[in-house]
Amino acid sequence: RLEWMRRRFPYGDEEVGCLKTSLNLIDCFSEIFWPLTQGRPLVIAGAEQARDPRQLLALLGEYGVTRLVAVPSLLRALVEGFHDLGQRLGALTLCMSCGEPLSWSLAQAFGERMPHCQLINLYGSTEACADVSYYVIPRDVARWPAEGRRGEGFVPIGSVVDGMSLALVDEAGQEVAAGETGELLVRGPGVARGYLRRPALSAERFGLLQPVGPVLRTGDLARQGAGGALELLGRVDQLIKLRGFRIEPGEI
Repeated sequence: RLEWMRRRFPYGDEEVGCLKTSLNLIDCFSEIFWPLTQGRPLVIAGAEQARDPRQLLALLGEYGVTRLVAVPSLLRALVEGFHDLGQRLGALTLCMSCGEPLSWSLAQAFGERMPHCQLINLYGSTEACADVSYYVIPRDVARWPAEGRRGEGFVPIGSVVDGMSLALVDEAGQEVAAGETGELLVRGPGVARGYLRRPALSAERFGLLQPVGPVLRTGDLARQGAGGALELLGRVDQLIKLRGFRIEPGEI
């Protein structure tokens, strides 16, 4: 996973990363090791700074952070709360959005505030080594699909990370035709083997298809769009993803 990120999005000589995510969340994985494995400095935000957008912006600006990993909830807070965001984050050149579906309307608002920054949409889960696929959002809005230009729906989840694969299946586990809705399955070396001491849940969510290896049922519904990229449509259950956390309403 780290080797793919190093090859696909290598750090430049003068670039700086930032850790602002709790170590309890999988997003911290790439925040920490993406710059460090390439010999680049890592700015560590304190708990108070990570929770307060104003303090976080001050930290990012002070150290000239060039790359940021952020959930859409944080991106929205930054875009809606700071009209001078582009000036505050003048050094930021690449931003990875992950943890929640990214809407086209938010992507457009971010692009208007941060025209110098490339926005990338990541898709994945804790059970699959954080990220499985990515979509590089074109800087030119004219290249977006029609719904994107209207600000409707979600940004596609794009191409798979090296070594991983995605499939769409129906309730019977059979792959669906192009354009049809199905549940996303993830295969590859990044997929976990199950949940610790939870055999029933492991049996429900994981399978073993030889010789491919472990398979994860994500619970996410998607379809293949007109351009071939996968588009998220919702969930097969009632699970909610909020600020990177998974919430089961039945447990509340």
